[in-house]
Amino acid sequence: MSTIGDNLQAAVDAAKNQLDSDAGSIAQLQALLDTANNVVAGDTVQLAALQAQVADLTAQLASIHKPVLAGLAIRDGNPPVGYANAFPVVHATVNWRDVETAPGVYDFAPIEAALSAYPGRRVGIRLFCGQYAPAFYLDADGRRVHIVDPFDGNAGDVPVWWTGAKLLAAYKALHAAIAAKYDNDLRLVEISAALTTTIYAEPFMRQTGSATTRANLLAAGYSKGADVAALHAMIDAHTVYKRTRVGIAHNPFQWITSAGVAATDVATTTAMLDYERQQLGDLAVLQNNSLDQPSTNTATENTMYGAIQAHGGAIAFQTLAPSRLTSALQVRNMLDYAVSLGACSVEFSPAGWSQYISPADAVSYNARLIANAG
Repeated sequence: MSTIGDNLQAAVDAAKNQLDSDAGSIAQLQALLDTANNVVAGDTVQLAALQAQVADLTAQLASIHKPVLAGLAIRDGNPPVGYANAFPVVHATVNWRDVETAPGVYDFAPIEAALSAYPGRRVGIRLFCGQYAPAFYLDADGRRVHIVDPFDGNAGDVPVWWTGAKLLAAYKALHAAIAAKYDNDLRLVEISAALTTTIYAEPFMRQTGSATTRANLLAAGYSKGADVAALHAMIDAHTVYKRTRVGIAHNPFQWITSAGVAATDVATTTAMLDYERQQLGDLAVLQNNSLDQPSTNTATENTMYGAIQAHGGAIAFQTLAPSRLTSALQVRNMLDYAVSLGACSVEFSPAGWSQYISPADAVSYNARLIANAG
């Protein structure tokens, strides 16, 4: 064999040995495969054998999930001074309308900016849909709906997600494009599921505490059955990912009756947990974005948390907004609860909480969460 052939053979052999190694070796494995795939024509026998091995390794690589985002996380920023060692994860917000600039035309610059903004940290992309969908999709299925959040007054127009065939087709095409570009890119570890979102990245929330929201949904022909079907379609759209984790934020499902009465249904959420594991397997990261200490959660919320725990696999939480964090005891109880539920990550806002947890305690909780990731 030539020297080049010897080197390539050694690279392939090393890659084979790494397939049974820990997930942290995936990046090196990818580099070795890239080297092997760049072989130049030479000894045809050696080349044929090498190409067969590369094909086999590539197939095996396609089945290796990206390592889950584990540890304490920050949203859209860096942790306060002194906390850097406790926060290895960032969740970066990207809006759908900034990625799809015209129907079927994608600009990945916002995703690239998010992936490069936090050197040394592992990144998940929270892709906002709902009111952040491209303007040309707001009316694609005949009308838009104005949604008002009853807690903070945030409001916006959203597409009719529950009957939006054109919206669904666009959402599927968007994720097919993202998967084609990033599913084998280790920089993008996780992306959110968001077809049925409204104001925030929470696909089970409908802001039904607002009379304006309820009236507008009713006028637009809302139905629970169509909404639940849209939730299933959202999950189906993410089966295009083979290695990238899919973050799904859960709440007790909000809906309205045909008379416009607000209702909450944790059974629908629990059934969706089953479907997510069925369709996405371990790629599904079961999340909730409003975790509090168990004594102040509602009974319905604690039922949902128990169901999330029972489904196992990757579990992650986001804390309450900083304005609702009021004591060190609350934050400790909240983090202890997350760890007890099997969470591998808990996300904080960039500021507004450091007075309740020391850097040393943050390092300790970060280690406990990472240990849950296995």
